[in-house]
Amino acid sequence: MASLQFVIDFALRSCESWLEQNVNVWASFQLWSVGLSILRMLPEHEQKRDRNLASKPHLLIEQLLMNTKLGFLSEALTILRNADLKGME
Repeated sequence: MASLQFVIDFALRSCESWLEQNVNVWASFQLWSVGLSILRMLPEHEQKRDRNLASKPHLLIEQLLMNTKLGFLSEALTILRNADLKGME
Protein backbone atom coordinates (compact mmCIF):
# COMPACT_ATOMS: atom_id res chain seq x y z
CA MET A 1 0.00 0.00 0.00
CA ALA A 2 2.89 2.36 0.71
CA SER A 3 4.26 1.91 -2.80
CA LEU A 4 0.86 2.75 -4.31
CA GLN A 5 0.68 5.88 -2.13
CA PHE A 6 4.16 6.87 -3.36
CA VAL A 7 3.15 6.46 -7.02
CA ILE A 8 -0.07 8.44 -6.57
CA ASP A 9 1.68 11.25 -4.68
CA PHE A 10 4.46 11.37 -7.27
CA ALA A 11 1.95 11.62 -10.11
CA LEU A 12 -0.01 14.36 -8.35
CA ARG A 13 3.16 16.40 -7.76
CA SER A 14 5.04 15.75 -10.98
CA CYS A 15 2.30 15.59 -13.61
CA GLU A 16 0.12 18.48 -12.51
CA SER A 17 -0.05 20.21 -15.90
CA TRP A 18 -1.03 16.96 -17.64
CA LEU A 19 -3.53 16.14 -14.92
CA GLU A 20 -5.15 19.58 -15.27
CA GLN A 21 -5.96 18.60 -18.86
CA ASN A 22 -7.25 15.18 -17.77
CA VAL A 23 -9.50 16.08 -14.86
CA ASN A 24 -11.09 12.64 -14.53
CA VAL A 25 -7.68 11.06 -13.97
CA TRP A 26 -6.74 13.87 -11.57
CA ALA A 27 -9.93 13.37 -9.55
CA SER A 28 -9.35 9.62 -9.47
CA PHE A 29 -5.76 10.06 -8.23
CA GLN A 30 -6.94 12.45 -5.53
CA LEU A 31 -9.57 9.98 -4.36
CA TRP A 32 -6.93 7.25 -4.22
CA SER A 33 -4.61 9.53 -2.24
CA VAL A 34 -7.27 10.37 0.35
CA GLY A 35 -8.45 6.77 0.57
CA LEU A 36 -4.93 5.43 1.07
CA SER A 37 -4.27 8.06 3.75
CA ILE A 38 -7.39 6.96 5.60
CA LEU A 39 -6.46 3.28 5.28
CA ARG A 40 -2.95 3.90 6.65
CA MET A 41 -4.33 5.07 10.00
CA LEU A 42 -6.38 1.90 10.50
CA PRO A 43 -5.12 -1.27 12.19
CA GLU A 44 -3.56 -3.75 9.75
CA HIS A 45 -6.44 -6.24 9.81
CA GLU A 46 -8.89 -3.45 8.92
CA GLN A 47 -6.57 -2.20 6.18
CA LYS A 48 -6.63 -5.64 4.60
CA ARG A 49 -10.39 -5.93 4.95
CA ASP A 50 -11.11 -2.49 3.46
CA ARG A 51 -8.32 -2.09 0.89
CA ASN A 52 -10.79 -2.60 -1.95
CA LEU A 53 -12.35 0.73 -0.86
CA ALA A 54 -9.10 2.69 -1.24
CA SER A 55 -10.38 4.62 -4.27
CA LYS A 56 -13.67 5.39 -2.52
CA PRO A 57 -12.92 7.39 0.63
CA HIS A 58 -16.62 8.19 1.14
CA LEU A 59 -17.27 4.44 1.54
CA LEU A 60 -14.35 4.14 3.99
CA ILE A 61 -15.90 6.92 6.06
CA GLU A 62 -19.28 5.18 5.89
CA GLN A 63 -17.64 1.93 7.03
CA LEU A 64 -16.07 3.70 10.02
CA LEU A 65 -19.41 5.28 10.91
CA MET A 66 -21.33 2.01 10.63
CA ASN A 67 -18.76 0.22 12.80
CA THR A 68 -18.84 3.10 15.33
CA LYS A 69 -15.09 3.67 15.00
CA LEU A 70 -15.55 7.29 16.04
CA GLY A 71 -11.90 7.99 16.85
CA PHE A 72 -10.82 6.78 13.42
CA LEU A 73 -13.78 8.57 11.85
CA SER A 74 -12.62 11.87 13.34
CA GLU A 75 -9.12 11.32 11.95
CA ALA A 76 -10.53 10.35 8.54
CA LEU A 77 -12.63 13.50 8.39
CA THR A 78 -9.56 15.57 9.27
CA ILE A 79 -7.65 13.89 6.42
CA LEU A 80 -10.52 14.63 4.05
CA ARG A 81 -10.84 18.22 5.26
CA ASN A 82 -7.10 18.84 4.80
CA ALA A 83 -6.85 17.12 1.41
CA ASP A 84 -5.90 19.22 -1.60
CA LEU A 85 -8.77 18.36 -3.93
CA LYS A 86 -8.12 20.85 -6.73
CA GLY A 87 -9.04 18.34 -9.42
CA MET A 88 -12.44 17.76 -7.85
CA GLU A 89 -13.74 21.30 -8.49
